[in-house]
Amino acid sequence: MILIALLVLVVGFLVWLSTVDTEVPTQRIEQDVTNEALAQ
Repeated sequence: MILIALLVLVVGFLVWLSTVDTEVPTQRIEQDVTNEALAQ
């Protein structure tokens, strides 16, 4: 009986993990590039 309860808990936990929103919104990264930096 305990084994079945543990199995149900693990399956429920995996289902909960699949529904959690973990996606991070993308951010635009802009960086100045000068000719001096390219010459090195």
